[in-house]
Amino acid sequence: MGPKWCFNYDSCEYEWIDENGYSWDRDEYVYNWDHSPFDDEENERKKSLYEDDDEEDEEDDEENERYKNKYLDEEDEEDDEW
Repeated sequence: MGPKWCFNYDSCEYEWIDENGYSWDRDEYVYNWDHSPFDDEENERKKSLYEDDDEEDEEDDEENERYKNKYLDEEDEEDDEW
């Protein structure tokens, strides 16, 4: 990830700061800065991972439902024989 336009609370100015806290404007690490632009990007990335898992879960649910219906139908047929 490259630097993002973040607020440095110590200087009270916006600066280009990377995810490790290095200010490209000051050529030094800063410690009291707003991480939210990086947090937002990370949250979006995590959200997209979970959305992919949800689609796979839906496919698994459909397959389980088909298996369950088939199994229950076979079980009903066996009961009818008794």
